[in-house]
Amino acid sequence: MLEQNIAELNKKGISEIIIFIFLIILIITPILVLWAITKGIILKSPSPYYDCITDFSSFSIEKACYLNKDEIKITIKRGQDNVKVNKIKFEFSPSNALWEISGEKCLDVRLEDKKYGGYCNIVDNLRSISYIFKIDNLEIQEKVLVVVEGNEIVCKIEEKKIKGVC
Repeated sequence: MLEQNIAELNKKGISEIIIFIFLIILIITPILVLWAITKGIILKSPSPYYDCITDFSSFSIEKACYLNKDEIKITIKRGQDNVKVNKIKFEFSPSNALWEISGEKCLDVRLEDKKYGGYCNIVDNLRSISYIFKIDNLEIQEKVLVVVEGNEIVCKIEEKKIKGVC
């Protein structure tokens, strides 16, 4: 009789363990299915900053300094890349003054060897170009933030402190 009770208890114990494992599987399975579905959606969704690290990493600020009290010189260096650049934006602080270079005529920006009112080209691959900004109506600027805009991508490239005279 004792052996029969032990055998029944063993059967009940084993069946409870099997039920417990089955419940765990029932709980984990929908979680795994949901994770697999959302993982596919997340990986397919475009991120506006994804290409910033890879494509725009060739851009850097080589120099940021004052030419005189009315002009700031910012030299941008570009390495090798295959990125279509539509604009380069320069935001100065503390004034929050913003200039955009898009390869068109500029009134208060010039290239180092040009006059104001000419074309402000976007820096080419494997080149450096110096942009000179006319800031005669602004207070002293401390930093410049450079942002590059490509096809539907806007990336902050670098922020640099503006040094004294070049």
